[in-house]
Amino acid sequence: PRRAEVRRRGAASRRSHCAMYVQPQFSCELSYDEAAYCGAEGMVFLVVAVIFVAIECINAWQQYFDNENKRIDGLVPGAFQGYVTAPPDAKAVLEFFGLFVANGKLISSLLLLIIASCDCARTRALAAVASAGGCLLYFVRMHAMLVAFEASGAVRPRLGLEIGDLIGKIVVPLWLFVAIVEVRNVRRAKAKTA
Repeated sequence: PRRAEVRRRGAASRRSHCAMYVQPQFSCELSYDEAAYCGAEGMVFLVVAVIFVAIECINAWQQYFDNENKRIDGLVPGAFQGYVTAPPDAKAVLEFFGLFVANGKLISSLLLLIIASCDCARTRALAAVASAGGCLLYFVRMHAMLVAFEASGAVRPRLGLEIGDLIGKIVVPLWLFVAIVEVRNVRRAKAKTA
C-alpha cells in the first residue's frame, strides 16, 4: 500500500511539474461521440488525399521508371527537348533532380495519408490549407516557365495548360473545399463541448 501511494504521489508530482513547463496551445482530445462525428467529416479529407496521392504517386513513378517520357505522357525530364538533346552528364543531373522531386512527392503523400487517419479536425484543416497553398506555389514561377517552354517548342503543345488546369481548377479547389469542411468540423466540435 505504501509503495502504491508513493508511486501515485510521484506520478501526480511529475504531471504537475511537466504541466508548468509544457502548456499546449490546443488539445485534439475528443470524446467518443466527437471522434465518431469527426470521422465522418474526416472522410472528405481522406477521399481528397487519396485522389491527390494517386496523382502524386503516378508522377513519382514516372520520375523513377519513365524519366524519358516513353510510357505515360507527363511532366518528367524526358518531356523537355533540352533533356533529349543534353549530353549524358547533364541528363544525369536532370534525372537526379527528378528523383529528388519524386522523393518529396512520396514523403508528402505519406504524411497526408497519416493526417487523414488523425482524429483531429484542426490538424486536417491546417493540412488542407497547407496543401492548397503548396499547390498554388506552382503559379508563382513554374507555370509561366512551362508556358514559355511550350511557346518555344521545348515541350509538347498544351502541356502548360493541362498542368495548370489540373492544379488550379481541380487540386486547389478540392483542398480548399476540404479546408472549409474541416473548419466547420472544428466549430461543430467546439459547439458540442460548450
